[in-house]
Amino acid sequence: MTADCFMCTRLSDNGPLFVADLPSSRVYFNEDQFFPAGSSWSSSVMPSRLYDLDPGERAALIEDVARVARALARVYRPVR
Repeated sequence: MTADCFMCTRLSDNGPLFVADLPSSRVYFNEDQFFPAGSSWSSSVMPSRLYDLDPGERAALIEDVARVARALARVYRPVR
């Protein structure tokens, strides 16, 4: 994290939208809850794009996303 990074500054605390620290990311609920449980992730590294992560970092981030998606699906039971 760097002081001049907007997202780093915004996501550096455990404010009211904070959900969890995961192995490769932090999870927050979106301020705009148009879709219940809408969430955002911030990677523990600072890639500009998903493809900028090395394969191991990318796999760890995707695993974090899948873990949270599974938990949210259990709680909110989305209808498809």
